[in-house]
Amino acid sequence: MLFIGNVHGDEPVGREVLMQLAYWLCDNYLKDPLATLIVENTHLHILPSMNPDGFALRRRGNANNVDLNRDFPDQFFPNNDDIKQRQPETRAIMNWIKQEHFTASASLHGGALVANYPWDGSRDTRKQYYGCPDDKAFRYMASMYSQSHYNMSLSKEFEGGITNGALWYPIYGGMQDWNYIHGGCFELTLEISDVKWPKASELLVIWKQNKMSMLNLVASLVKVRYSYCSIPMVMHQKE
Repeated sequence: MLFIGNVHGDEPVGREVLMQLAYWLCDNYLKDPLATLIVENTHLHILPSMNPDGFALRRRGNANNVDLNRDFPDQFFPNNDDIKQRQPETRAIMNWIKQEHFTASASLHGGALVANYPWDGSRDTRKQYYGCPDDKAFRYMASMYSQSHYNMSLSKEFEGGITNGALWYPIYGGMQDWNYIHGGCFELTLEISDVKWPKASELLVIWKQNKMSMLNLVASLVKVRYSYCSIPMVMHQKE
């Protein structure tokens, strides 16, 4: 399992939440059953910031002002296929995905509150539901995240707190679709905060709202010593 944050430099929430996830797993290993299950039975990779230059500049693009989530080769538009023209951050992720053969992944963004799943674009570029071959599995993963979240599933904009990317707004050259096609990696794009750059005092609240969603998503991949059905989804306890 792979988590990536801060793909867009002006969306630092994922960066902070992923650091909290790492701290929590380290602090609670052998103390909390879920932490112990994840540490002992998964290979979890965490990249808090894919775009440190954009973060430092407080802007969406990287040092070259390129939107990294439009920089991947696209299944519908071949203009992104020349690997030499990709940004260094994009090439690094592509090599990493091919090397590690992740089962699932998720990138964390800000600006909305929804779990987004492939496809992110459609062949004719229209805004429409455009499901991939594993649409049911993706809907299940997205729903697991949304239902475990503090209030994502209560969204008035997105039914159940989930959306097909092409139905929401089509994008091309995105990381989500490339990872699925070329890495065999089931990736979600998680929008975890309506505010892109929240106040520092709000970060721990956002972490707590997403904590069980992230843990349940990782725990669902455990399949060596535990059957899938034996891992209950731990719902967020609303206070």
